[in-house]
Amino acid sequence: MRKILFALIFILMLDIVLAEDIEINLIEYHPDSYYARLQFRNNAGKDLNDLNIKIGDSFETSSQGVFKDGANYNAILNIPPGEHLVSVSTKEGVSSNKKVYFSLSKQEVKEEISREQEAVREKDELRRAAEQNLELAQSQIEIEREKAMNLGIIKESKKMDIILIGAIIAFIVGIIIIYWFIRGKKE
Repeated sequence: MRKILFALIFILMLDIVLAEDIEINLIEYHPDSYYARLQFRNNAGKDLNDLNIKIGDSFETSSQGVFKDGANYNAILNIPPGEHLVSVSTKEGVSSNKKVYFSLSKQEVKEEISREQEAVREKDELRRAAEQNLELAQSQIEIEREKAMNLGIIKESKKMDIILIGAIIAFIVGIIIIYWFIRGKKE
């Protein structure tokens, strides 16, 4: 008898622990008009107050008043197609979350996600191709520059740099020599 009583209490406690406090269900959805009817069921075992509904990060609404134990609340909202996290909370701190697919089927949502991922992949491939083309163009420009230098069309700028540095050094040495002569005459 004790084992049966213990088993019944265990099953009852397990049912309470595993039960969702607020059940969230999508009853109806029309993707062409974004019309959505969501149902919220109070499974908390007590009356709740002030139901707050949040759809993803973009939409939030509330229902003021008493949400009786075991009662259903239907919300009619305009929600774009896609996968959204529906969050429900109450004044008492009871809350529930559920990912809901707003479309004709889960397959359409998966196809949309797949198309978005493919677009990202194509963009990455185009970026990589542009980088490769830039590297190829830079190497081609360097080859053409070397050919022009070998033909004498373009002169090496290194020779000009050496001549310029030599001229600056000669100018500084000349100023030092002139300063030395002027200083020597004053003594």
